[in-house]
Amino acid sequence: TGIRRQEAAGATRGYHNQVRDVKAHANKPGLWELRVLGKRSRWRTVFLPSSVVALIAAHWADRGHDFDDVASKEMALISPVVVPSTESARAKHLTCNGELTGNGFSPEGLYQIIKSTLTRLAIDQAVRISDTDCQILLSTAPHAFRHTFATRATAGQVPIDVVQRTLGHVSQ
Repeated sequence: TGIRRQEAAGATRGYHNQVRDVKAHANKPGLWELRVLGKRSRWRTVFLPSSVVALIAAHWADRGHDFDDVASKEMALISPVVVPSTESARAKHLTCNGELTGNGFSPEGLYQIIKSTLTRLAIDQAVRISDTDCQILLSTAPHAFRHTFATRATAGQVPIDVVQRTLGHVSQ
């Protein structure tokens, strides 16, 4: 989607809805929209394919939450399934009964999760990648996904003004 990690960390179910398209067919469920709060406190809408929404719904199931429950609109789209044993993490992500609250990651926490995942992927002996690709993974920051989105969109001939709006860039 090209969203920033701060925007991903702050995204909640209440700002995520299916786009109502009368032309969509039963075998082609269409797009979903996500409103995110970006830089300079500006809201914008990004779109997600149904395949990504299916992954988010599966993540919710892993957390023990119902993605379709309308009462869950304040819950974060992405949040921990396993909570670190630190007091602050347990207070934020677990109820008194030890159930997951649905509170999201901090932007820094999300950064650390992505970086550690890329590192584990790079050093995993079961994953067959070249030394060059391994070094790329080790040096990649999460912000690179935003650049990749923009590069692929422009290569796919999405008009530059649409890419700019999707990324939340303000033309000057």
